[in-house]
Amino acid sequence: MDEYRALIRNAFAIMIQSAATHSGLSVFADDQARLTDEMGATFTQAIRDGEARQWLRETGLCPVCGEEQACDMCEEMEEEGADQ
Repeated sequence: MDEYRALIRNAFAIMIQSAATHSGLSVFADDQARLTDEMGATFTQAIRDGEARQWLRETGLCPVCGEEQACDMCEEMEEEGADQ
């Protein structure tokens, strides 16, 4: 589980950098496929969603939509923040 969390967070870091670093995503895709096979799709998606939310809290950048913060996850987090 920790290995998959680290993998997801590294991918988020790559995605917000320049286009030249996107070549690292092919390695990510291979590792993600392997870990998804080992852990199951439902579990890895839950981890990915949790890490995406944590990443947004820590960096202020959404790994889905970047600085726009207009995706479903951002809207859900905004609603959660308003409820607290």
